[in-house]
Amino acid sequence: MAKRQLKYVGHSVPRVDGVDKVTGKAKFVGDITVPGMLYGKILRSPYPHARIRAIDATEAEALPGVVAVLTAADIDDLNPIYNGRPIIAMHKVRYVGEPVAAVAAVDLATAEEALGLIQVDYEELPAVVGIDAAVKKDATLIHEEKGGNIGTHEQVRRGDADAGFAQSDEIVEDTFTFPMVYHYAMEPHSVIAHCDSDEVTVWSSAQHPFQVRGDIAKLFKLAPARVRLIINYLGGGYGSKSYTKFEPLVVALARKARQPVRICNSVGESMVTVRRHGARVRIKTGV
Repeated sequence: MAKRQLKYVGHSVPRVDGVDKVTGKAKFVGDITVPGMLYGKILRSPYPHARIRAIDATEAEALPGVVAVLTAADIDDLNPIYNGRPIIAMHKVRYVGEPVAAVAAVDLATAEEALGLIQVDYEELPAVVGIDAAVKKDATLIHEEKGGNIGTHEQVRRGDADAGFAQSDEIVEDTFTFPMVYHYAMEPHSVIAHCDSDEVTVWSSAQHPFQVRGDIAKLFKLAPARVRLIINYLGGGYGSKSYTKFEPLVVALARKARQPVRICNSVGESMVTVRRHGARVRIKTGV
């Protein structure tokens, strides 16, 4: 019987995007310029837990070259919460680096200067650091509306676990801890957003474009068909560009500015805002 000849298996196959990437022809989000595009920067909380008493953006808005300053006052008409967090801090901040305001300006230097002109009045609150502190009976509540610091409970049940352990020759049980991790990629987290009267276009390096589109549609009260997500090349992700990151914030800023806006995180900004959470896991295994 003649050996079956396979088209790809066992052969060297050229990468579809290989030539574009090594020659510099490939365009990442940070390389794209949309007509009329503004440059955005985010003002972040210096506190892990604090109440926002007031934000005064008057001086920043008056700076020549500044087109818009976004605060929580600009998202009252939206469904502002996704993945348990607001588009931009509302009433209080819950971690160091949480976005408190965002600026859109004609260039990055102006946007950065404007951040220094925004006055935020904070009332610092007790911080809760680590799982043990968070689950104590008298722990400070981070999300008061939940009544506790446990976000959700999830259960998956398959088969009869008790019977399985009763029949096991060996049972091993232990607790494992994992630190928070930043998935370092050469391409920074970058987003461009443009809002028309009833449509939104987003250029992103998201690894889950359909989920991001769905989140934006829900937040901005649009039909999913009114949200277009354009994914060019990804300069690495490793999971750090999974799910929705700060795309909604850029959309909200572009909506207020009425012009396209691009925000590119620095590595330091990404480290405090899009990392993987730490974990503690207890596993009991029977064999």
